[in-house]
Amino acid sequence: MPRRKALLIGINYYGTSHQLNGCINDAINMREYLVNDRGYNPAPADMVMLTDAPEHRGTPYEPTGKNMMQAFQWLVTGNNAGDSVFLSYSGHGGLLSGPCAR
Repeated sequence: MPRRKALLIGINYYGTSHQLNGCINDAINMREYLVNDRGYNPAPADMVMLTDAPEHRGTPYEPTGKNMMQAFQWLVTGNNAGDSVFLSYSGHGGLLSGPCAR
């Protein structure tokens, strides 16, 4: 049976001048949709959620650059033909400059 993996990221930027509201809720709602409507398994082996909620601070589930890169690596490795991977990000975006933006 094909495997389904999901990485969900929600960053509200608590305590900053750029704080957002609802990004963590976006990740939670996406998890509920994937589990209830698309048949994804919410177990940590199949679904990872990174947020800046207070309970995630200092854990592998805090969306630091290092933790996000490790989560991206998890999402794209160990997959077989027919598997599905899903990525959802809710937070600030930005523009790249320099050679990467071309």
